[in-house]
Amino acid sequence: MCSPLRFPPLIRVLAILFLTALDHVQASDLLRDVAAGRARKIVVYGTSLTAGGGWVGQMQSWLAENYLGAATIVNSGLSGKNSAEGVAQLSSKVLAFQPDTVFIEFAVNDAFLYSDGTPQLSVAQARANLLTMIDAIQAPNPRVEIILQTMNPVWDSPAGSNASATLRPNLPAYYQMYRDVAAERGLLLIDHYPNWVALQTDALATFQTDLPDGVHPIAVATQAIVMPLLQRRLIGDVRYHPADAPSPTLLTADVCVYGGTSGAVTAAVETARRGKRTILLSPDAWLGGLSSNGLGWTDLGDPTAIGGLAREFYRRIYNYYLSDTAWTQETRSAYVAAAQILFCKMSGG
Repeated sequence: MCSPLRFPPLIRVLAILFLTALDHVQASDLLRDVAAGRARKIVVYGTSLTAGGGWVGQMQSWLAENYLGAATIVNSGLSGKNSAEGVAQLSSKVLAFQPDTVFIEFAVNDAFLYSDGTPQLSVAQARANLLTMIDAIQAPNPRVEIILQTMNPVWDSPAGSNASATLRPNLPAYYQMYRDVAAERGLLLIDHYPNWVALQTDALATFQTDLPDGVHPIAVATQAIVMPLLQRRLIGDVRYHPADAPSPTLLTADVCVYGGTSGAVTAAVETARRGKRTILLSPDAWLGGLSSNGLGWTDLGDPTAIGGLAREFYRRIYNYYLSDTAWTQETRSAYVAAAQILFCKMSGG
């Protein structure tokens, strides 16, 4: 006579790691052209975050190393200037080069206050200047690609020349204006600000080291924070829908496990139990593979061969099903009786 079945059916676990209804963003015109071997002239236009920004040279190197097309970058950044000056110098600094792609960021200086506390430019004035630049760039060639960027927050560094954060108290509103204009005009937005805020919140000392003067990131920081998002947005990535969903947030960890299989879950759990900060990144909506989605005792074989986390997993499910309240489709006794018959037939007993 067959012995009683030891392992009841496994719980079907639905693990939704991301919200449903994701939209895929197509690659930028810039990337499509250089990937196809076509030359592309790029003008980067903005504040000192552009004029002296490490991301400009890093983007140039990345394009040269990975794509066939020749991408020429003209750095027309205006250190210490806001969008009013951007409008005034647009003809010589941007239009004269007949660009195919233009990057724009002026918000960090538009948000600056005079010493008496009044804004140099209101959000409405900054918006009007931004729209003026967009219209002027597209007037001679509507096919010019315009890419807007939000940049980093600032802080009152003792090594800075002025109180960066104190004199820019409304900076987030200026960045939001860039998001709004990008959505209204159908322009590509590279929204760096949330990733910087996440670093500022989670690792303040690192954030302050990365922006030693309170405003300008060092090159290693732009390589780590700015470039990954810039590359993803140019290549074309997945974003949340609807448009007002949260912006992506930078996550940091000691170990990132990629995959949704039972092996990936086991690796992530064991790593976390050993005291490491761990991220489990799954491309699938069903976490745990066959082990958590209905296949259990039929492939078990010799129970004594199961150990470690796998045995703990099976044991916890077994204990869960010992309670009659866990059985919603049939009674435990009915299942055990039917499973006993099936088990005997499969084993020839």
